[in-house]
Amino acid sequence: MNHRIRVAAVGPAVAIATLILLDLLLSLALTCSNGRVRGVPLPPYDLIFTQRQAEKLARTSPDPYHRFDRDLGWSITPGGVSEDGKFRANRWGFRGDRDYTLEPPHDGLRIAAFGDSFTHGDEVSNQETWAHYLEVSLKNAEVLNLGVNGYGTDQALLRYRRDGARFQPRIVLIGLMLENLLRNVSVYRPAYYHKTSSISVKPRFRFDGEGSLDLAPMPVESASELRSAIRDGSLVPILMESDYWVRRAPLAYVRSRLFLSSLARLTYGAYERGHRDPERYYTNRSSEPYRVTQKILKNFRDEAPRMAQIGWSSWSCLTNLTFPTTGRVSPCIGRRSLTS
Repeated sequence: MNHRIRVAAVGPAVAIATLILLDLLLSLALTCSNGRVRGVPLPPYDLIFTQRQAEKLARTSPDPYHRFDRDLGWSITPGGVSEDGKFRANRWGFRGDRDYTLEPPHDGLRIAAFGDSFTHGDEVSNQETWAHYLEVSLKNAEVLNLGVNGYGTDQALLRYRRDGARFQPRIVLIGLMLENLLRNVSVYRPAYYHKTSSISVKPRFRFDGEGSLDLAPMPVESASELRSAIRDGSLVPILMESDYWVRRAPLAYVRSRLFLSSLARLTYGAYERGHRDPERYYTNRSSEPYRVTQKILKNFRDEAPRMAQIGWSSWSCLTNLTFPTTGRVSPCIGRRSLTS
């Protein structure tokens, strides 16, 4: 009987010893790799994930093309020019060399384009954006490029309300990349995309108790306040209340005793990354990213014509342009509209 008890006790003891040894080996490996697995950080997270983000945080000179924006998160500096000279903004802070009057031409068509880097035209000059090509291909037409690199659809809507509506466009174009669904529920960009070079924050829409969109405002008032909040970690409690991706895996941003175990760090890191898998949201109509984006587009669709009819024209319209991510075409595109 005693022999059987000793044999039965050996199995669990060996398993525990094996786990402890494995955990020690993992800890040694993580120490050698600066707490990363194949370049990917493991919990507990700092708010800075990459060297490029650290360089942005340490930078003291202002960005000549972008500026901190208390309403939108960031925007283009009026008259700004990027460091490489490729991007230039007009006096209104729109991408382009041409300055437009607030009043649209009486004998022409004014179009305004909103969206992210695809609309802004990253990697190409001012004369190579699709907005510019559209303008020169149409007779008696103006195409205002209000796209901003890195924007979500939520920021595009807010930019329309603040900056675009007063220019009285008759046609509003919305550039939508599928990945924007993830941006639209984020507040701190690195929380949903750890490899980004940005350390920006933005407002975001959430549903209120009646199913309408409620705007959670910017968590900071200035660029200097943002840098301080990142450095001292005071941004984390705010993100736990407002950022969808931090709220999905809040323990990843806490110095928990659980993470004394490297196995726990590895396991929870995989759990946190799994929640940021884009494929989980592109066609999941019940998910918050999908529903929030759908509601934003419906608001865009409703507001553009209504605002135009107040004082400008009775034939304004909104058109949605969907850009698939590289190498992907979502099965929902072409079969079902996000606004349907």
